[in-house]
Amino acid sequence: MSEKLRLVEMPPLPSGEACFHYEEVSCSRCFFYSPEGDQDTQFPRGECRRWAPKPYLSQGDATEAPVVIEWPVVFGGEWCGEFKPEKEGF
Repeated sequence: MSEKLRLVEMPPLPSGEACFHYEEVSCSRCFFYSPEGDQDTQFPRGECRRWAPKPYLSQGDATEAPVVIEWPVVFGGEWCGEFKPEKEGF
């Protein structure tokens, strides 16, 4: 990974909070990121495939399954301590 990481200001989060990230380290540049939908939006989304899908209780009506199992959804500009470059030599 680059020895000099560059901190970049992103558009504010929907909550209005300031958002920063290291340009070289983000979910959208991670090996475990699986894009979902349009990636050319202000807040591209995808699934994190680092760990197994997680179960959670459904908020739907009684016709839906009470427990849903899905991969965690992340924004492309986010990052975590499990980051792995999508390409070697990054």
